[in-house]
Amino acid sequence: MADVMCRTGGCETMVPVGTMCPVCFQIAVSEQIAAFPVSIEDMDVTSSSEVEVPTAPIDQSVADESVALPTANPANLDRTVQPCVVCGEQNPGAGPSCAVCGSPLNRTSSAESPTGNGCSVILPGGTSFELTEGQPVILGRESPVAVIAGALAALDTVSRRHALVTLVGHQVELSDMGSANGTFVDSRQLGSVSVKRSLPVKVGLGRSVEVEIR
Repeated sequence: MADVMCRTGGCETMVPVGTMCPVCFQIAVSEQIAAFPVSIEDMDVTSSSEVEVPTAPIDQSVADESVALPTANPANLDRTVQPCVVCGEQNPGAGPSCAVCGSPLNRTSSAESPTGNGCSVILPGGTSFELTEGQPVILGRESPVAVIAGALAALDTVSRRHALVTLVGHQVELSDMGSANGTFVDSRQLGSVSVKRSLPVKVGLGRSVEVEIR
C-alpha cells in the first residue's frame, strides 16, 4: 500500500493511504482524491422512503370481477317455534315431541286428528279452546296455551298451573297439579291420582271457577 503525505492542517506526515494519521488523527487519502473534495451536501442521496419500488401490473379484468358469496335461502330457514302445552318449552323447528318433557308437539285440529277425535274446552267468559287427542294441556293462569292463560289470568282462585287435562278417545283424563284450591270433577275434589271421565264433563278450578269440556 502506497504512502501519502497527510496535508490536513499543514501536517506532512507520511501515512499509508486509507489509514489514520498518528499526528492529526485524520484519514490519509491520495492526492487525486484530495484534489477533488466532495461534501455530503454535494452528493445526490435519495432516502429509502423515496425509492420507487416497481410493482406488478394489475389485471383490471380480474379486479373488476365481483366474488359471489353464498347466501342462505330464506325458504330453507325453519323459523318455526312450537310451545309445549305441558311444560311451556319453546321448541325450535318442527320436531314431533318436546325436547324437555317429551310431550307430542304439532297440535292439529280434531278434523286432522288421526282418530278424528277432538273436543272443546269452554273457558270462563265463553272463550273456547280445541283439545286434540293425546295432547295434554295445562289449565291455569300461566298455561303455555295463550288462550287459556288469557281467560284465567285475572282469576286469583286459579293456580298458575292448576290442572292437567288430556283427551283419550271419548274420555278426558284429569289430574290436579298441586293447586292451592283443588280441582273438582262432579263436585268431588281430585286427589293425587288422575281420573277419566266421559264427555261432557265440568271441571272446577277451585270451587268458584268452572271449565266445561265437551
